[in-house]
Amino acid sequence: MNTITKRYLNKLMEKEDISRKDVIAELNKKTRKASIANYFLSSSGPKNPFTSWFFGHSVALPNEEFKDIKGKPLFPLIQINCSELPYVPKQLKGIALIVVYVIPTTIPSYEKPYTKQIEPGKYIGLNWALREYKSLSGLKPLENIVMPQFNVNLWAKSAQIKWKLVNNELPSWGGAWQEIRSDVMEKINNDDELDDIFWKYSHSYETKVGGYLYEVQHYPDHSLKDGSEFVFQIGSNEKIDFNIIDSGVMGFFKNRRGFWECNTQFY
Repeated sequence: MNTITKRYLNKLMEKEDISRKDVIAELNKKTRKASIANYFLSSSGPKNPFTSWFFGHSVALPNEEFKDIKGKPLFPLIQINCSELPYVPKQLKGIALIVVYVIPTTIPSYEKPYTKQIEPGKYIGLNWALREYKSLSGLKPLENIVMPQFNVNLWAKSAQIKWKLVNNELPSWGGAWQEIRSDVMEKINNDDELDDIFWKYSHSYETKVGGYLYEVQHYPDHSLKDGSEFVFQIGSNEKIDFNIIDSGVMGFFKNRRGFWECNTQFY
């Protein structure tokens, strides 16, 4: 056996024999911070109209209309006050408030995830829309919001959101194979102790800002193609009776052009 062949085989063996210590170090390198939502039920609405809120409340500029790309009226699902977040991802720097609107009788399209920008800070998609506000100045509570009738797809109780910080967010199992080296994941897959360690990290399926998308069915291929980066997620939650079809999530990404995309997944 010549010297070159020996060196090649040694390198293969080194790659195969990655240590548990190296695996944990690699996982720690991939962790991200995230702001995780905690819900506090309320039937009276927010005392502060700008606070982070789930279902049935939002602020807006005077005379704003909220319709999707086909002109269907939309309903406020979540309002996120960025000043309340313990962790703010880079994509939200300079943004004071975000509001997501949906059609409660259906779900944001997972077949057409992209938005159309109608003007700066205003994005509309199929069955959903998003507003970015750089300032709270001039924003007023929306009035005469008609609560939707019960349906099996999308329903919830109104709640204030308070955020908590996590520092050790990793992707869920499917997403981890896209984000983490394959030799590291193979080692975890074949080592029960490392598998236990992997699941001790945060893999939150709750509503969150930052961290990673909680992948339910598949990694969103469109995001790999146009350089989109994950920003926040809206997750199903029993406490507020919110269920996206079957324990689903809506992941929101921002692409290179600054446009928003929504990836909806469910069981």
